[in-house]
Amino acid sequence: MDNQVLNFSIELGGGGSAAISDDAIEIDHSIDEDETPVMAAGGGASTSSATPTLYIPDGELDLEPYEGMEFESEEAAKAFYNSYARRVGFSTRVSSSRRSRKDGAIIQRSFVCAKQGFRNLNEKRTKEREIKRPRMITRVGCKAMLSVKIQESGKWVVTGFVKKHNHELVPLDQVHCLRSHRQISGPAKTLIDTLQAAGLGARKIMSALVKEYGGISNVGFTEVDCRNYMRLNKQRNMEGDLQLLIDYLKQISSESPDFFCAVQVDDDHSRGNVFWADARARTNYTYFGRS
Repeated sequence: MDNQVLNFSIELGGGGSAAISDDAIEIDHSIDEDETPVMAAGGGASTSSATPTLYIPDGELDLEPYEGMEFESEEAAKAFYNSYARRVGFSTRVSSSRRSRKDGAIIQRSFVCAKQGFRNLNEKRTKEREIKRPRMITRVGCKAMLSVKIQESGKWVVTGFVKKHNHELVPLDQVHCLRSHRQISGPAKTLIDTLQAAGLGARKIMSALVKEYGGISNVGFTEVDCRNYMRLNKQRNMEGDLQLLIDYLKQISSESPDFFCAVQVDDDHSRGNVFWADARARTNYTYFGRS
């Protein structure tokens, strides 16, 4: 199969295009991303010659990664692998990267199945307090992965691809629940904003979205994602209101030298205290104090 140069248009940060250097350092970016619980189902054929069972995804070969495949950028490779994962029924995450010792630019990146590795249990945290609601075990040591490396040309080439999984794949009607495939689209955000402004809660908004998109699998995200988005919306609105108040106080202060104000906010600028006193209040305080 001839090499193909694929260019996916996605909104992610740049990955750089530095030349390959053998003098590189490896950085582990493994992140514990627990998945939304879904019912497992066979998404592909399995080989049962020995334990553990390996699950091989079904799919069109033209849409499957292969060693030597080229991409215009690291982000394009990530988008392609995540798109492939959605089609066959698993979630992805960034596992590790290698940086050049010369300029620190990323020269190699590995994307893995979200079930790769095993959870690192924090013994100290477990001993100090009782865990009231244990999380599901989502790491099972899966070896499925895609590794890419930058070339002298600036393009990224696939240097490793493991297709087989050691766990059952997720049915296509449930794959939208997996972390790497959950995304709130622009139109969905607009609808959420409108319904939130009308006073609806997350549950009713999700019900409206399911009807609008013709099913939960077409929505593309969960009720938890909707609640998180609404919470950030509320926080942004509070920040906007606080900024309007600060701007107003600054304007009054510039017009009246005797006007005094002080603003105290918390770390995330979502709540705070405001104190102000105009010229008359300050004069009265001079004569009457706290009485």
